[in-house]
Amino acid sequence: DDVLVSDVKSEKYANIMLMKYKTGGVSVLVVLDRRRQKKNGLYPVKIEVVFRGVQKYYPTGQDLSIDCWQTLGTKRRHPPESYFDIQDSFDHIKNEVKTLVSRGVFSISALDTALGLKENDSLQQLLGRKMNTAYGSRHISSSFRTRARAAPQ
Repeated sequence: DDVLVSDVKSEKYANIMLMKYKTGGVSVLVVLDRRRQKKNGLYPVKIEVVFRGVQKYYPTGQDLSIDCWQTLGTKRRHPPESYFDIQDSFDHIKNEVKTLVSRGVFSISALDTALGLKENDSLQQLLGRKMNTAYGSRHISSSFRTRARAAPQ
């Protein structure tokens, strides 16, 4: 039973959920982590994965104000670029979770391995490295090159 719910707005531990996906006992959520405000006044956007009562947060590399966060789920003509980066991070983790669950081998450590995360990586850094590799091997066009270069390495 795969469930994908976009634009969900409810509070959980002072976080607002933007996107939610559930399959095989695993939940994937996009949350604004209001536990710690950064020096610039913004809060980090994270992907929360919950499995058997264990939560793990994956940084997206995006920081938003509470006001900006609350407008992300609304119908806007021109959502901010950060929305697409957050969506990319969510989709990447959701797809890895879906694959691992379908193979019957899901665990948080298996997800970390599948994501190829290094210590303190954000998902945008990981996606940037993957896009650079794909561009170098000519698996994607040059239109993605700019975006890959824009992602922090």
